[in-house]
Amino acid sequence: ESTQSTWDPAYPRTHPRNLELDSVIASSPADELPLNGALHTLYADEALTSFVRAALSLPRLYPLDDPLGSVFLNVFPDGGTQAWHFDEAEFTVLILLQLPEEGGDFQYLPIADAQGGWHGTGKVGNAEDYTKAYTVLESVLDGTCPAVVTPRPQPGDLLLFSGNTCAHRVTPVAGPTLRLSVVFCYATSPGVVNSDEVRKLYWGRTEPRLRCCF
Repeated sequence: ESTQSTWDPAYPRTHPRNLELDSVIASSPADELPLNGALHTLYADEALTSFVRAALSLPRLYPLDDPLGSVFLNVFPDGGTQAWHFDEAEFTVLILLQLPEEGGDFQYLPIADAQGGWHGTGKVGNAEDYTKAYTVLESVLDGTCPAVVTPRPQPGDLLLFSGNTCAHRVTPVAGPTLRLSVVFCYATSPGVVNSDEVRKLYWGRTEPRLRCCF
């Protein structure tokens, strides 16, 4: 269980930048997945990278070099959920492996409605844009935003999206069947890794574990 919040004293405590959002999720990072297993093998396959690059109409695309957050398995138990957030990775491929009995819906806000950067990376150019963007964000967080999209992927389907410009979440899971999904992360430059803050938030550590037998 984790709480997604980074206190910004420049904004009020009730501002979207300073809200605490709880997530309940089990996640196995890259260094806990077998190196010769299906997930690492698929992620390292240039054919998949080329497919994703073409699907996103990008001139270049690279797998992350992050030892924890390049490829990982997310497990949502009964009551599991992932709060609204943005990824550090530029692009994300989500492969749904198993659906729960109820809930566990992937939801996102299209980039156009996010004004191209309302997560605060500087892609919004002026104060008026930021005000509009945060107004949209408030409506997303309180559940009143009509622009939120809920696709209905089935096991084996791929979802491709811009994780650092598209707000997204997983709604609470209900029932004994786990929601299972694999996440592959990509960047438009080589050598990209996640910050220590993100590693600590998701996996409770910043460094990979030593491998001795797999």
